[in-house]
Amino acid sequence: MNFKRQIEYLRPYLRPYKFQVSLSLFFVLISTALDQASPWIIKLIVDLLTQSEQLDGQVQSQVYEYLYLLAGLSVLAAILLFFQRYLLITSSRKVEYSLRKNLFEKLQIQNRDFFDKNPTGDLMSRSTNDLDHVRDLVGPVILHIARMGLLLIYTGICLYLISPKIALVGLGFSLLLPLISMKFLKFLYKTHSTNQKFLAKLNTFLHESISGISIIKAHVIEPLFIKKFTERSEEFKQTSKKVAYTNSFIWPIIAVVSGLGICASLLLGSYLVQQGEMTIGDLSAAILYLVKVQFPLVGLGWVISLTQRGRASLDRIIELEDAMQTQEEYEYGAHFNDAFDQLELKDMSLTLSEVKVLDSINLTIKRGQSLGIVGATGSGKTLLSQVIAGIYPSSQGEVKLNQTPIISFNKLSYKRLFSIAPQDGFLFSDSIYNNIILGSQNTDSPTLDAQVQQAVEIADFTKDLPSIPNRLEARLGEKGINLSGGQKQRVGLSRALIANKEILILDDTLSALDTETEAQVLK
Repeated sequence: MNFKRQIEYLRPYLRPYKFQVSLSLFFVLISTALDQASPWIIKLIVDLLTQSEQLDGQVQSQVYEYLYLLAGLSVLAAILLFFQRYLLITSSRKVEYSLRKNLFEKLQIQNRDFFDKNPTGDLMSRSTNDLDHVRDLVGPVILHIARMGLLLIYTGICLYLISPKIALVGLGFSLLLPLISMKFLKFLYKTHSTNQKFLAKLNTFLHESISGISIIKAHVIEPLFIKKFTERSEEFKQTSKKVAYTNSFIWPIIAVVSGLGICASLLLGSYLVQQGEMTIGDLSAAILYLVKVQFPLVGLGWVISLTQRGRASLDRIIELEDAMQTQEEYEYGAHFNDAFDQLELKDMSLTLSEVKVLDSINLTIKRGQSLGIVGATGSGKTLLSQVIAGIYPSSQGEVKLNQTPIISFNKLSYKRLFSIAPQDGFLFSDSIYNNIILGSQNTDSPTLDAQVQQAVEIADFTKDLPSIPNRLEARLGEKGINLSGGQKQRVGLSRALIANKEILILDDTLSALDTETEAQVLK
């Protein structure tokens, strides 16, 4: 993906922190300049000592003045270094927070088919690892590039003032480094991008394996899953090795080139001192300047790696968001504020993954009516209920609400008409009480406890509470693992009932109940 598109994507997230970033870069400008003063002061001290015939009180006093100045400038540069890092790194963390929050909010408004196409592990990888790398791109990378660029400029000016010949030789080697680094950029981007894809693949497999651990153990297929995990780990390891292999080349090459520059400058400087074109202080300062600029240049390999990794991760985030429906699309249409009267499906069809799973469905549901949908396993009963509830958009035909096509209405206002109790209702790792009140539109209502009690009684869950420690306040494990299948279904039913919506959809909600309990709930 081109660099311009990445900048345009990040611009809205960076804009609120423009002042902090600008102030940080201003501190970089000043602190780098102050840091460059120390070799020049050492030059003055060395020249003073070498050119003085004797170390008298006046010379000592002047040396002390230089040392005090050096110490003061170093302390001031250190203080500015702290603030420049604090401002920029803090801003990058806030950008990361905004990106992650925005991505999570967008995930909440996607249709079900989006999640069918994107595995959970891949979404988790993009929402965590990739965003961590984007944070590095807008934080440490900006800071180090700015500091490195200013350091080269200041060093070039100071070396030129000392000796144009030394500046040409010393920095000539340093200027080779960006050219060398460019050779690795394309390969680094490709390997980082592939590495992140294999990490997402590994996360997906790990998520599925842990979620289905009971099935794995029940069928005694642990060796098979260990083998599969090893294969995916090996794929990730191999791409990680390619990244490490490339980085291992960049660092020593940069170190060697920088070292050669210092050696060449030292040889030339020694000759110029002998010829009287430079003083020992000039040579000392020149070598110190080159040593100072060497460390950031050696770190150039690290910055390049961070940059390419961050860009590859940013492309994955942009690619994901391009496949999402926008907030404007989700909020498009008029709000439905009328009372529900009638819902009609007219020649409605649904196609998933290029397979038509529902074809030419026609039905009308009026207020107060009950409709039972029966059919063979896999005939599309659940999918039909999800199309009616707006979870899946119909591929063909129309769904009408009070004689008006639902595409005319805001999706959220339409979905708020429905309360659904699915067969495999998901329970969060929270208390039973909090799982139930998720369906309530007003959790601050003074009658909420009474509503919960009523919903629990209708779902015939009251008789199970004495056997559950802490009753409704009992904290559930992942997906409600510490409840039986029938208990989980009735907690899900209680959640749907407390919502008290216009339309209630029960998707085989009583399948895990015994006949006596099922009869009591239906009654």
